[in-house]
Amino acid sequence: MFEARNLEEILELHAATPHHVRRFPQPLKPRPAADPAPPDQAPHEAVYVRKLLDAYNAKHGLALETLQEARDHAKVSGHLFRQRAAFFHAESLWRFAQESVPEATYTAIETDLYDAVIEIEDRDYASGYARLEAVLDAAVAHTPNPANILAPVVKVIDLKGMCHRLANDDRLTWCKEETQ
Repeated sequence: MFEARNLEEILELHAATPHHVRRFPQPLKPRPAADPAPPDQAPHEAVYVRKLLDAYNAKHGLALETLQEARDHAKVSGHLFRQRAAFFHAESLWRFAQESVPEATYTAIETDLYDAVIEIEDRDYASGYARLEAVLDAAVAHTPNPANILAPVVKVIDLKGMCHRLANDDRLTWCKEETQ
């Protein structure tokens, strides 16, 4: 009914779990490159993309309703492209963390970033776009806790993307009238 396993086999099995890194600290495996943002909006992008469109509309006096309209608009297409790339970089970091470390490790990075930007987001701004810019600037200036094993693989673009992940989870908002 039971069989004995040797220690090498047990360690090999354990190494395939995200808990191995916590118990036996060692460098993380190389992080794979992030997937580019798909041409069409993915369903899980709906909230943060809507918030970006609201910020663009507030800044430029536009009435953008869809991702395609924003991509076709010269004033916002470059910014939108960079923000979607950042979101997918953060998604890539999240997937990498899910496969490499305990879940609390990624959560700690994201929570520290949230704590660094929430007071910035909560201030009064002339527009939602100004709030977005201020939060992204604060995110770029943020340094992840070096004690966190993920810190060495977190890039500036990930920090921006995490802001959009937080917006997607309704923890950050660019245009405050969205919540009324």
